[in-house]
Amino acid sequence: MIAMAAMLAGSVWAASKSDSQRLVVCIEDGKHAGVSDAASKASSLFLSAGVKLEWHGEVSFCQGNLNAMVVSLMTSTRKTFHPGALAYALPYEGVHIQVFYDRIAGADPELVPSLMANVIVHEITHILQGIDQHSTGGIMKAVWTSSVYTLMKRGQLRFTALDVVMIHDGFVARAARSAAGTLVAAVAP
Repeated sequence: MIAMAAMLAGSVWAASKSDSQRLVVCIEDGKHAGVSDAASKASSLFLSAGVKLEWHGEVSFCQGNLNAMVVSLMTSTRKTFHPGALAYALPYEGVHIQVFYDRIAGADPELVPSLMANVIVHEITHILQGIDQHSTGGIMKAVWTSSVYTLMKRGQLRFTALDVVMIHDGFVARAARSAAGTLVAAVAP
């Protein structure tokens, strides 16, 4: 039911707008296995919510671009660093996402591309919404269960209708912060 509402909300949004919201995403060191496939899947997930992602492999492309985010892939994450997490975002800073690539790559090989895509989408959504908040279901659920992973593998995990609304409200707030000069400009670490 929630997935259906999210799909409808995304369809209504897309049908009511001539252009999708656009977001530039730079992946630092994105030449690892599965990253390109994950980016494609992430783009499809966001299109269902009326958001078009524009991917770049050079972080320098995002420097100074106030409508950009930087995704960094960590390949040797300490076990004590955010134990159990697959990534984190800095939603109040508005730019940076850290994905624990090594933890994702260690998952079920059939799940890895979808898992990476959903992790990236989850973290981008935190930044777009501008808040560290989770939903009771869907992509923005705080803890993913085996049933969620099954939906991921099938390409059926979606945004809730509320998350779609919050994403678009976040674009409005992001534009206002950008105009006021309070959004951190994307820079290489």
